[in-house]
Amino acid sequence: MTHQYYFAATLPSLQFGMEPPISGDEFITRAARYLPEGELEILSAVSLAPVPEEAGSSPSPLLRRYAAWSSSLRLELARLRAERAGRAFEPGELADVPRDANAVAAARSAFAAASPLDGELELEGRRWAFVDGLSPIQTFDFDGLCAWRLKLLILERLSLLTTERGELGYRAVYSAIIAAYEGREDGAHTSS
Repeated sequence: MTHQYYFAATLPSLQFGMEPPISGDEFITRAARYLPEGELEILSAVSLAPVPEEAGSSPSPLLRRYAAWSSSLRLELARLRAERAGRAFEPGELADVPRDANAVAAARSAFAAASPLDGELELEGRRWAFVDGLSPIQTFDFDGLCAWRLKLLILERLSLLTTERGELGYRAVYSAIIAAYEGREDGAHTSS
């Protein structure tokens, strides 16, 4: 017998922007005590970027709707990136993904942000709002646990998005580019 109702009742309420109250690993460890193996496998595989095939194959209606929305979001982001780079857009594995107006709006809003950090924060806010719309109250069923897991993943991602980390990442990439440029053996340097 599943004890998912008890497990769900032990989870704290989550608010966008808060520090994650537990880690994803701790959530799965705790879930293992209360859920059957099949449900635990599904929860363990929950991702912020599910593959398009998951849109129709998950036993969870919430995860199916989220996978479809997320695939549409990734499709629009790829299209916008190609457009910004002046390249032809090749949808690849996302070619058959139906466009979701909410996901298209989220991608466009992120692209209009003042900085990459603001764009990422906008995307995570839109992702949170979408999940919240699928499960507006904390329910005690399996879909409620799936929504909680998605929100925890969003909070974990937000905790990684800071100006300081972005600056460090930028400096690391910039240093690697300069080192590669200066270390070219053929001596073919071009000036810009």
